[in-house]
Amino acid sequence: MATLKMGSTTVLTDTTLANAVQDNVTRLGTVTSGNLSHADIVYPAGHIIQVVENNETTGNQVFDTDVDEVISVTINNVLASSICIIWAGGTFRCQNTGDYNGGEIYIYKGETNLLDGIGGNTDSMGFAYNSQPSSEFYWPVLHVIKDPTPGTGSNTYSLRASGYASQNMNMAHDGQRQICVMEVAQ
Repeated sequence: MATLKMGSTTVLTDTTLANAVQDNVTRLGTVTSGNLSHADIVYPAGHIIQVVENNETTGNQVFDTDVDEVISVTINNVLASSICIIWAGGTFRCQNTGDYNGGEIYIYKGETNLLDGIGGNTDSMGFAYNSQPSSEFYWPVLHVIKDPTPGTGSNTYSLRASGYASQNMNMAHDGQRQICVMEVAQ
């Protein structure tokens, strides 16, 4: 029978941990449910700390030229050293009720457009435009963006949209929309 000792303390005999070692392992504790969180925990870079999401497929939403919320989600207890990765998307229907149709899509944190400074006319993540009279098109949108400074505590992220003219962009037909936020350790 093999025995492993550290100094004069027996650590392992054949395939069994010594009682003193088992006692120390047991004292470390086991998380069987809930959230593993404590101020002293250091998560390795790239570790996904938490994920929150929201999906909707019901309801008709019509967009005018104002920037309106499509869907949102709140992530809580964000650590100071984390970043957040946001996925947001939906399927929009643009119908021409006049000379043109289309719209723009944005991602916000609170009341701040995360795409501010990205360029284009409106700092939107995407836009669609059609000048054909009496035509329509469906516009599936998915965008991923990193928020490098989400701030500690709670953060609300939202997908928002606006139309180029009153009531020419909507989510009336299978208006599926979703948003997902991941907190990632740095």
